[in-house]
Amino acid sequence: DNYQTAQLLALILELLTFCVEHHTYHIKNYIMNKDLLRRVLVLMNSKHTFLALCALRFMRRIIGLKDEFYNRYITKGNLFEPVINALLDNGTR
Repeated sequence: DNYQTAQLLALILELLTFCVEHHTYHIKNYIMNKDLLRRVLVLMNSKHTFLALCALRFMRRIIGLKDEFYNRYITKGNLFEPVINALLDNGTR
């Protein structure tokens, strides 16, 4: 997990976040078919804090859409678990 790879992943996440905001229909199908949010949330365990924050920002954008399909996808897949674990790991910081 080197710094350059983490930087590249952060840029990709920013691009995906843009797509969630501006290309809602196509990116929704892609996220659902590829189980992309689960794969992105794996980055919450990264030693690079900025990468974990990018993953969290991506999830926040999806939740902010208030789309029923996304909400069902998140709850069925238990996708809040990595976020809650990260909060618990941070403790009282």
